[in-house]
Amino acid sequence: MEAGEIQIDTHPRRGKARVVSIDGHDVRTTSIEALVAARIESGDRMTADKLDLLLGEVEAEAATARALRLLGHRERSPGELSNRLTDDGYPAHVVRDVVARMDDIGAVDEGRFSESYVRAKMASGWGRERIIRGLRSAGIDPDRASALVEREAPEARELDRALMILPDDPPRDRRERERLLRRLVSRGFSYDVALSAIEHRSRHDDDRRGNRFES
Repeated sequence: MEAGEIQIDTHPRRGKARVVSIDGHDVRTTSIEALVAARIESGDRMTADKLDLLLGEVEAEAATARALRLLGHRERSPGELSNRLTDDGYPAHVVRDVVARMDDIGAVDEGRFSESYVRAKMASGWGRERIIRGLRSAGIDPDRASALVEREAPEARELDRALMILPDDPPRDRRERERLLRRLVSRGFSYDVALSAIEHRSRHDDDRRGNRFES
């Protein structure tokens, strides 16, 4: 097999991934970090076998370093870490091995991630529906996500949590009611809970006015 000219292009859908071609024919996708580590640049000449050999020697180490940097920034689920490494361009077998290694050493833990995620989003004022969607997008099993949210943010307390988001003063008119309703729904509260919270705030103000009038 004859050597050909290497061309490195940005992947059309994955920012850090690079498509490597030889003489105009796509050969494989990898990470820009692996290419730097292997010292492969556009204009080099080599065979596809040589390319695979050089990248194979550095991809696992580069992916491990990338995983540790990502985990150093914040807690991540195994599924989320896998998606990030895949988006970076690392091959599937490298991603699998690195994520498994991170799990073995305790750097990733699905249960720890899930609990941390739920508590952080509750503190940020997210509703149950949005928290559950976030867990599912991070690769957490839907049933497990729902059970965890019910444990940490029971449905019975959802109205109280929604009321904490609303201003103390009741909505002045229909336009403000609709704005507050959209605000709560966008935060992940169900439509029914959001509407109940706004009605509760309005009734509470009516009660206060009535008490002032009677006195």
